[in-house]
Amino acid sequence: MQAELRSQNNMLVIILSMAVSLCFGMGSKEIEDRLHKEHLRIDAIDSIKDESNIDSISDYSEIFEKEFANLLSNNPTTLDYNFEHLSKDRITIINSEDKKIRVYSWDNWTGGSMRSFSSIFQYRTNNGIQTKLKSSIPSNENNVGMPFYSRLFTFNLNGNIYYLAICNGIYSTKDASESVEIYSIEGDSLNSSVKLIKTKRGLTNVIRVDYDFFSIVDRQDRTLIKVDKSDNSFTIPVVYKNGKVTNKVIKYKFTGQYFEVEK
Repeated sequence: MQAELRSQNNMLVIILSMAVSLCFGMGSKEIEDRLHKEHLRIDAIDSIKDESNIDSISDYSEIFEKEFANLLSNNPTTLDYNFEHLSKDRITIINSEDKKIRVYSWDNWTGGSMRSFSSIFQYRTNNGIQTKLKSSIPSNENNVGMPFYSRLFTFNLNGNIYYLAICNGIYSTKDASESVEIYSIEGDSLNSSVKLIKTKRGLTNVIRVDYDFFSIVDRQDRTLIKVDKSDNSFTIPVVYKNGKVTNKVIKYKFTGQYFEVEK
């Protein structure tokens, strides 16, 4: 049985590998159908709890995310397409208000209680549609427990467009995080090192809040980082050392040059 399963797994790897090179000239609906079917196949294999599957699942996931990124890069109309089936496949899709950035995030099957997600940033430049893959495959100490992206905000600050992305990490049934990251499109590149946040430790492009999920489990609204575009600000909660989230918040407001703590 295991030999047959390995044979089937190897065949799927070959099929998915070949598919990566056949990405041009496809319609958005055709792309969605292909990704949907491949996602279902990997889900089915992952549901078979067999230690012999561990390496294969990682291989499948890596091929899937590369094909996903290639399909998006080579078919520009996908940036505006409503991927209804992919949303039902538990792939989170968020868009910027100016329709220039879209982020796709999904559980990549390689984690346990510490969940690991892959994300693709798809963005519009003057020279066409580009993509940037953020992945934890192969895993290393720098990308363990990659988060997923849940919200995206567009800010026009001093005539420049910036994007505040909210991402969420799941590290166990108890340990979690929520972060705000700042991006900008510069030429054909997505700049992920926009240091617009001023803290006591200096300038940064990201603020991360680690917390105990059970301290907010009974809340109707579990959103920790609140963004207010009306006054160019966002708030983060005060969290005790034990991970308990309090009702107190720290407000960061854009002061003309940086997001700084409002006193």
